[in-house]
Amino acid sequence: MKNALVVLALSTCFALPLAAQSIPNAGFEMWMDGNPIGWWTDNIPGLFEPVVQTSNAHEGSSAAIGTVLDFSGNPYIPILAAGSDATGFPINFRPEALHGWYMFESDSGDDFSVTFALMNNQMGIGAGTFYSPVVRSVYTEFVANVFYYLPDIPDSAGILFLIASSSQAHIGSSFTVDDLSFGPATGVDEEPLPGRDFILEQNFPNPFNPSTLIPFQIEQDGFVSLRVYNLLGQEIAVLVNERMDAGKYRAEFDASDLPGGMYIYRLEGGARSESRKMILLK
Repeated sequence: MKNALVVLALSTCFALPLAAQSIPNAGFEMWMDGNPIGWWTDNIPGLFEPVVQTSNAHEGSSAAIGTVLDFSGNPYIPILAAGSDATGFPINFRPEALHGWYMFESDSGDDFSVTFALMNNQMGIGAGTFYSPVVRSVYTEFVANVFYYLPDIPDSAGILFLIASSSQAHIGSSFTVDDLSFGPATGVDEEPLPGRDFILEQNFPNPFNPSTLIPFQIEQDGFVSLRVYNLLGQEIAVLVNERMDAGKYRAEFDASDLPGGMYIYRLEGGARSESRKMILLK
């Protein structure tokens, strides 16, 4: 896997339509050099471009589609993150939820994943997630309800779209997203998934430098561990290793002293475990 990712630095002089000022380019109508303006992707122009523009839009003329590509027999996962440098965008109120429209094509075992994070002075104060393994061949609305950890007003927000898997994403799986907005919370954070009371969420921001937040949820009291490994399977950090009450939590991972690249974090509790990947960008 590559040791560095190409970040496209987009000029802040682009004037977005009024309807899209809260969420940059919320309808994915504006693109430049193969990337949606106001968003970061893990595209490497001319080599790997998992996130591209599509005319199959929910409304308007275009949307963003991300597809898992083949990288020497290994999956190259599409990453679409708000902010031209993946650090999000300014906000000065507490939204209840992130709404949007998506389609999803997948083999068994992959999830469409949305992470919505609210920050104040670079500290996480709330987050919302949406996961679904259900194939959607027509546009379907998703809602990521926000759970606030702290009473502060956020000064920035981040949005992350990707394809998640408990093991390894399947080449060819894809998501299409369009028409994002803030809206009211609903009674369901994600589509019903049997056995998903033990949830390890995608870290945010991702890619990150030098620190990131890892949200997770346990619904039974018990001993829990959250550890970080490199791609050789060597343990890099122990973030949690204690008995915890049922509930939603977040752990911070500081990688200031680590080289850039991909890392794996693993949550274990009782007989349950989940793992996800994250990218340190340096």
